[in-house]
Amino acid sequence: MAAKTGQIYAARTGAGTALPIVPVRVKAKSSDKFVETYAFLDSGSTATFCSDQVLHLLGIEGKKTILNLTTLGNKQKQTTREVKGLEISSLDGEHTIELPPVFTQPFLSLSRADVPSEEDVTGWPHLRDLELERIDSEVDLLIGVNVPKAIKPWDEKWCRWLQEINELHNFEVDRCFVTSGFGIVSTSELHHFADSSETGKHHFWFTSRDNSPYVIHQLPI
Repeated sequence: MAAKTGQIYAARTGAGTALPIVPVRVKAKSSDKFVETYAFLDSGSTATFCSDQVLHLLGIEGKKTILNLTTLGNKQKQTTREVKGLEISSLDGEHTIELPPVFTQPFLSLSRADVPSEEDVTGWPHLRDLELERIDSEVDLLIGVNVPKAIKPWDEKWCRWLQEINELHNFEVDRCFVTSGFGIVSTSELHHFADSSETGKHHFWFTSRDNSPYVIHQLPI
């Protein structure tokens, strides 16, 4: 099995930077026993990992395997355990997502100090009203891009904002207006006047639309 990940070197990169770390429940599909932990949503990893501690708490051993791991240009073969049949959910047990095969690591190079706080997200308008749940745990799960449902944002306001961005190409402003019943425009002109002094400058634009011999319609723009 081959995987690429940046998690080994992942860390808080500076003031105002918050990593996408969220609290989740982890359990085997065949069991009601679960573990609450933090999950790092790593868009730079092609595989999903968990710490040995998670398997220990769930009472799962996994299958021993060899993993070809690439991290920031370093390639290595690593003995790990492959676990199938895990799933995650929100802390209330809702929004369940099945995980692909998960590979174990002795630990993940992240700690609870990397978990974002409300102060970290107040500078982002779309996250300002987001309530961050806190749990007593380390970051024991790394979710890669092979779990797209987990990477996809669930927050309703955030999703709506993303959808509205896609509609921007349909946004139009009608900048040419005529009065009702104006008729067919025979000519249309754009006029521009400008003047300046040592203290300022002024620009004035207006359109002139003609349906002669009836009326000329002028509109500042």
